Amino acid sequence: MASWVHVFLIVHLLLIQGYMNENIHCKEAVESVETVSSCPTSKEQWDKASSRKKCWETALEQTCSDPQKFVYHCVINGYGNATLEVCAPERLILGHCTEFNEVGGVIQDQLFTKCNGVFPKCDDYYLSSEAYKC
Repeated sequence: MASWVHVFLIVHLLLIQGYMNENIHCKEAVESVETVSSCPTSKEQWDKASSRKKCWETALEQTCSDPQKFVYHCVINGYGNATLEVCAPERLILGHCTEFNEVGGVIQDQLFTKCNGVFPKCDDYYLSSEAYKC
């Protein structure tokens, strides 16, 4: 029975994500992209990188999402061959790695990479802004 509750909550969150138009092209996110050699692997490192990136400065000006959801990310690109730092609306990710699609201007699941097949393993679902955990 508990698994049905999880499925319901995930579907509900995905519907909210879609209806809130947070999967639209985000010009400010694309403009914030920087290629980096690696991503932070701890909360402390993530917070330092986030402070350096200063996403909050753009958060109030952008129109892609609620300002509180426009946050720091360090993720792979859509081809899986580069690591990017980007300020973008956070998303719920379902069992895949998180990517930033520069053409689409969105954070999304990287459908070709199952994060549960690598170490450390990702949870079945997580917020894109917590990608440092896996």
